[in-house]
Amino acid sequence: EWNHEILTSMVPIVYAGALELLSSHPEVCDRHAYSAWPVVAKVEKDYVGVLDALVDRLRCTPLLPTPLGALARPADALYFQSPTPALSACRQQLLRLCEEAGHVVVDPPMHVVELLSSRGTLHRRPITWVFWDVVLPAVGKMPGEEFSALVLALVEWAASWQDSELEELRAKLSG
Repeated sequence: EWNHEILTSMVPIVYAGALELLSSHPEVCDRHAYSAWPVVAKVEKDYVGVLDALVDRLRCTPLLPTPLGALARPADALYFQSPTPALSACRQQLLRLCEEAGHVVVDPPMHVVELLSSRGTLHRRPITWVFWDVVLPAVGKMPGEEFSALVLALVEWAASWQDSELEELRAKLSG
């Protein structure tokens, strides 16, 4: 019981402090800094309580970098996947468009996304959200070359849609 108390109260405080310290140094806070974050799949069952307490402490701590370099609180941030190679190639453009539209978006590695989103802290959005809520409203403001690369990526992605996604498109376009 004593060990459990230390694990669930003291360790998360120290761990959260270390992650916050790492994030406060932009010269360190790159993809390599994320290696200090736990990987949920590798955490033994006895230590899952540490993850819950850790995420609870990190929820309102600005430590996830946005595309423009600010630090966002996980509870305020959005994440979306890029399901095709072409969308991955346009990812920075999509992230920038999201920020220009007023959304707080972050792009941590998947193990950080899984840790935070599985505990209700980081909000995941489908790529369809980016398309409907960000890309379409911005189309008229984009330069042609930027627009064409994004349209090609979106067409590749749309070719993989399921019937339900096509029905959503049909409904949005007709109403």
